[in-house]
Amino acid sequence: MFGIAYHSRGMEYSSACESSLRAEALEDYLQYKKVYENASDQSLAEFKAHSEVVVYQPRAISDIVDRCFEKIRQQWLNCGGKYSKTARYMSGIREELNVQIMPTAFIVFNSTGGPKIWAAGMASLDLRTIFAATSTLSLSPSGTHYIRSLESVVCWELGNNFAMNHGKYARSLTQELGSQVPCQFYKK
Repeated sequence: MFGIAYHSRGMEYSSACESSLRAEALEDYLQYKKVYENASDQSLAEFKAHSEVVVYQPRAISDIVDRCFEKIRQQWLNCGGKYSKTARYMSGIREELNVQIMPTAFIVFNSTGGPKIWAAGMASLDLRTIFAATSTLSLSPSGTHYIRSLESVVCWELGNNFAMNHGKYARSLTQELGSQVPCQFYKK
């Protein structure tokens, strides 16, 4: 819809045969989570339902990118003033944006100068590219499972991309705007 380029690294729907293979891989992943991480039936069912959207729907990833862009753009427009100006600028360059879908979390340089860290997403300093890991069923330190959806990561990193194009560079996770409303976040 917005003409934003994305690269799925072959993880989007391409054929019924390919979907069948991905569905088998999904079942293997769920079985691993159940046996080795003691994931609850509820978290497994939620993750499976979420994952099957990407496995079986041909436009799932492009729809995610479009929904996230519209959501973030609308938040910036609704703030008015300088935020609205950034939203209009981003609308003008939207065809220059690039979303890279990663198969899993990836190593990035720590923005605080510390050691490299694992990340589910990143807005690149080139101001045009974001990286987002596919959905994961992760284990929290407290031992509960939670879903980090591809859509939540894409929206978060597009928000960070808007912020960077607005001149706001986060030096820590707590400084990242993500999918929050900019005029409220920056008042803190």
